Amino acid sequence: MVQIVPVKVRIVPQVNVNRPSRVIPRRLDEVVMRLPVLTHATAVLGVGEHGVPVVWDALGGKSLLILGEGLALPWQVLDAARVSLEQHNTRHFVEITWVTEREARGHRITDVVCPHDRALEQALYRLADLVDRRRHGQNRGATQVLVLDDLAQVLKADVEAHWALEFVLKHGGKNGVQVLAGADYRALTRRPVKGWDGRFGSVLRQTGDRFYTPTGTVIPVEV
Repeated sequence: MVQIVPVKVRIVPQVNVNRPSRVIPRRLDEVVMRLPVLTHATAVLGVGEHGVPVVWDALGGKSLLILGEGLALPWQVLDAARVSLEQHNTRHFVEITWVTEREARGHRITDVVCPHDRALEQALYRLADLVDRRRHGQNRGATQVLVLDDLAQVLKADVEAHWALEFVLKHGGKNGVQVLAGADYRALTRRPVKGWDGRFGSVLRQTGDRFYTPTGTVIPVEV
């Protein structure tokens, strides 16, 4: 098993190593079929250059910002991660808070929050409070995953909400609260997003039809 650093995702070998396929899977269900097992709090991000599944561990990994040329491809990666978590977990293990403007319904482990509602600030305060309590050994509970479709939209919230998100990014990873976010890379050149890429533990950057890190590639798959 190989690890990609700094994204800290795992490249998982195919189940049938005697007859490896040269066909790169393009759908999430095809990727999952190549995994010997998908453990709790592990999400599929996409595939590598040779079609090998690339996964992200919400327990042992880092917060992840997915920078795209627009939001279409970052959403593909976010959707694959979110749906793979939804398919293989119950609320006993994982709970997702999905902040999105897209038409969406809650899933059995997912609560949907509109970035224009007061519920956004409340969700960020709740997660920051949970991180603080867990830092002091209280209420371990399920792993929490905060999925942000558009970081720029979220950062239009009030200053206290910014503080709450920054607190979660700084301390959440070690306390079972992780963040996956998408953003248009052009938003980093202006406020309020400028400088926020440095607050995330890992960053995926789009070039063409895929994403790159200093040590690996992630090709998005369809959900």
